[in-house]
Amino acid sequence: MKIYNIQKRNITINYCCKICGTAISKDSALYGKGMCRKCYFNLLKIPSNNNMYGKKHSIYTKQKISLKRKKSKIIKCCIDCNKELKSRKTIRCQKCHSLYYSGKNHPCYKDGRSIIIYKCINCQKIISRGSLRCKSCANKGKHNPNFRTEIKGYYNYMFSDTLKSEIKCRDYFMCQYCGLDMNSSFWQCGVNLQIHHIDYNKLNCKKDNLITLCCSCHMKSNYNRDFWYAYYTYLINLNSIERAKYGKI
Repeated sequence: MKIYNIQKRNITINYCCKICGTAISKDSALYGKGMCRKCYFNLLKIPSNNNMYGKKHSIYTKQKISLKRKKSKIIKCCIDCNKELKSRKTIRCQKCHSLYYSGKNHPCYKDGRSIIIYKCINCQKIISRGSLRCKSCANKGKHNPNFRTEIKGYYNYMFSDTLKSEIKCRDYFMCQYCGLDMNSSFWQCGVNLQIHHIDYNKLNCKKDNLITLCCSCHMKSNYNRDFWYAYYTYLINLNSIERAKYGKI
């Protein structure tokens, strides 16, 4: 039995019992018997509809039913604090479980390794297992990955502002790697164009050894120095050939 309630465009269907007409779920109406609970149990009282009418359960089935009923009534408690447990498989509650399996009782505990305190070699700070030094000592001096053994002397007196301006003028006030102008480099990086020593020797201030770069490209040149040395020498040789063709200095 179906009752249709039409509301504007959406159609709602209410499913009802075959016998009494009370509302039932969709699953019981389409996939079940199409009856409410009362009507179904009333039909089972009639011997022709009930298959178990006049019969008795075996002893084995009776034992099964009694065990299920007993299990549902049993309330399990924690061994230590006598708190009610939700699951039947556990013995202890969450707090007692964490306290019981700490230290030597923990299954991953081995030879007192959790008790050993590891210290830094240099400053004797407490550190994690597997490391020799703390973060501050690991990045100092020779241990730092950016540490360079090359010459780090001061700049030569020849490396003046006039020389820098000449090289910038030669390179048309542009970064020779990314092509940024003087104004755009200032707005993007916050710093003007810089001059880089190609062979990383600050005392060598020849014009063939100097090139204009922006701040970001100048920072990149500190890593993988062999590649950048070869690349910038090639660029200067190429630019010098082009200038010779067009008769520019």
